[in-house]
Amino acid sequence: MLSKQGLTVVLASRQLAAGEETAHDISAAEGGDVVVVELDVSDVESVSRCATELVSRGVRVDVLVNNAAVCLDGGVLDIDSAGVDTAVRTNLAGPFWLVRAFVPAMVRSGYGRVVNVSSGWGSFAGGLGGPVTYSITKAALNGLTVKLAQQVTGDIKVNAACPGWVRTRMVVLMLHGAWNKVQIRLFGWRPCPPTVHPAVFS
Repeated sequence: MLSKQGLTVVLASRQLAAGEETAHDISAAEGGDVVVVELDVSDVESVSRCATELVSRGVRVDVLVNNAAVCLDGGVLDIDSAGVDTAVRTNLAGPFWLVRAFVPAMVRSGYGRVVNVSSGWGSFAGGLGGPVTYSITKAALNGLTVKLAQQVTGDIKVNAACPGWVRTRMVVLMLHGAWNKVQIRLFGWRPCPPTVHPAVFS
């Protein structure tokens, strides 16, 4: 949809081959330019390299969509430390590093848009449902959204979006994992092959 509006889409992926495949699908369906870069949002050095590469390629980021996330099963008392670290670095630190990498240029130009993809599970009003690391990192992402919006100036809009259940790789893996029976009972879903690619990477 963005490419149809004349925007150049930057598709960032941990795996370039998968990114190139998705970029081909987007171009075939919508036309327009899709730039593929390697990015692991959980690694601050990878974020820095991505930003440097885009500058070297003459690509200016006017719209930043932070939608990468992991949803690991487990509660406060039983999830292992590696899972906590992965969730925090991916769901919270990644967006934090990305806004620090790209928003300053938006401020200098006086225009920009930031969309942090959050979740109803990150809502205090909604009871912080779901696995602990997912819900608390999404709640913190909402806090990051508010704090960034308070700081930026000019025509820069910062929002969090809670799209609900979307058929992404993360959701597919959840359906094939420990939550399978719960999701089927609550939503009437059935597992689908774990070959679905996210529409957009970040």
